[in-house]
Amino acid sequence: MARQDERARQIDLLQENLQTIRKLAGWSIDDLGERIGVTKQTISNIANKRTTMTLTQYIAIRSVLDYEMREHPENEVLIKSITLLLDEEENLSKEDYGKLKESIDTIAAAAAGGAEKTALANMFSAVIDNAVMNIVPVTGIVDGSAGCLWLKKVLPTDSELPSAGRQKK
Repeated sequence: MARQDERARQIDLLQENLQTIRKLAGWSIDDLGERIGVTKQTISNIANKRTTMTLTQYIAIRSVLDYEMREHPENEVLIKSITLLLDEEENLSKEDYGKLKESIDTIAAAAAGGAEKTALANMFSAVIDNAVMNIVPVTGIVDGSAGCLWLKKVLPTDSELPSAGRQKK
């Protein structure tokens, strides 16, 4: 049951931060929908919490985000924001996480307004308290072996799969 709780928590985190992350990536709602093969309306419904994000949608979105980070390592704000908001949030108190989220939301609004990446990076450095950065080391893009740690948090283990679906060795 603990793994299912972790899976639900990870999905909730992405759903809660989807609009912010999408803006930091420089994507419209249409862009994100096209990248994962769903309609603009589906993305809008997820982002506005009219529907709950599914595990499949979570995996698709995290996969395109991983690809985006690898293809555009210069977008450090996106990389650091994903790391802090989705991957390292358990290292922050609820209060620190709330302050961090509010700051990153402000930066995302500037990104959506057309601010340049350099200006966004400067804003990020200025508004993200050094204390948070000392608690959570943000190393940037991780290599392929560690890059899917998020996937390990949400995929079922062999023991969780129905026995009919498991292959015998």
